[in-house]
Amino acid sequence: MSGYSFIIEDMIWSFSRLSSFHQCPYSWKLAYIDCIKGENNFFAEYGTLIHEILEKYAKGEVEIYELSSIFQESFKKAIPHKAPPNKYVKLDQTYLASGIAYFEGFEGFGDFEIIAVEKEINFKINNLNIKGFIDLLVKDKEGNLHIIDHKSSDPKSVKSAKAKEYWKQMTLYAMAIYDEYGIYPKQLHLNAFRKQQWFTIDFDEAQVDVVKNWVIDTADKIMIEEKFAPLSDGYFCNFLCNFRNKICEYKEKL
Repeated sequence: MSGYSFIIEDMIWSFSRLSSFHQCPYSWKLAYIDCIKGENNFFAEYGTLIHEILEKYAKGEVEIYELSSIFQESFKKAIPHKAPPNKYVKLDQTYLASGIAYFEGFEGFGDFEIIAVEKEINFKINNLNIKGFIDLLVKDKEGNLHIIDHKSSDPKSVKSAKAKEYWKQMTLYAMAIYDEYGIYPKQLHLNAFRKQQWFTIDFDEAQVDVVKNWVIDTADKIMIEEKFAPLSDGYFCNFLCNFRNKICEYKEKL
């Protein structure tokens, strides 16, 4: 057992809390053991802004014709962090243009009936308490449930490494849907809004045990971890990590 096991044992787990350990154990320790509040980054703020606008639309709080204007008016205030440097383009302007294009071409969520927006889920895997939020839970005309997740990054294809992480996250959420409704979703949908692309896969029940094992294995690794050593990733360390500017003692050494 780790010297921090008394803290870890009572944790409420989420997909991000589990996956972020694999990104950088030291960053994970700062956030969840030391409870140090970090800072956000440009990409996260951009994604949050579009999530919030889509949430308001799905709840009927704003009309579809308002979305582009809301996005443009909110952009600077909602995204105070600068975009990382890029020798080819100005990323802030590129992302602004992508958001405008997305909302100007947005036609809603098709024929789906919206069942829940930002649905909070709480369930257990073994003795682990899991919590999450489903962007959209919808139903088709045949009564089948579907999960829709909004993402700013470009997964390239349904079988890319990034897409597989997203399907893993939604499969985790599907377990809670099964507990509540007695059925798994028929399909999982990825709304890659920045690229204006839509990815869909049929739900694969065989992946449920795979994801359960990943959750259990990751929690077990965290429970016995002693060093929480940093992982060297220059881009993550310089532009994404919540502790990149002042707290991380390893940044200059990586």
